[in-house]
Amino acid sequence: MLETKTASRINWQELLELLGFKLQHLLYLWARWRLKRVAPFGVLYNVVRKPGLRRSDDETYADFLKRCREHIRKKPDHYFIRREIRIRKSELKAFEVELVKMVREFLRWHERGTKGTYRSSVACAGRFGMCEFAKLCATGSFEGYRVRDRFHQELDSEVTK
Repeated sequence: MLETKTASRINWQELLELLGFKLQHLLYLWARWRLKRVAPFGVLYNVVRKPGLRRSDDETYADFLKRCREHIRKKPDHYFIRREIRIRKSELKAFEVELVKMVREFLRWHERGTKGTYRSSVACAGRFGMCEFAKLCATGSFEGYRVRDRFHQELDSEVTK
């Protein structure tokens, strides 16, 4: 699959961790795997970085565009990036389980009007960075996380009166 993005800030770790979470990508990859019987490798990202240059007050638009072109010509590897992000068959199998749940929830909503929930990558990464639990949600692995026996001592029945 080929994806082209434009961004001023690129975080490859976020893209890598969220690939197993993005519904559109996973649907395309899963369909190719199941319907075409072709095991997909993942996503090939073409990233066109937005210049962070600003036009000065005394600079004409023509001069500003010329300066941008010169900057891009000097640093093409900074502005045009291609990166391959792989996906394992086990991730597609896990998505297939999730997809069945989503379809069932949709059908329940359609038939009975009950509202379902599904994973969404929209809130995983924002202008303040990535959610600290995004990797856990995407992979289901608790590696790097600590599971507590109890959360808040004050909520224990023995402590509260």
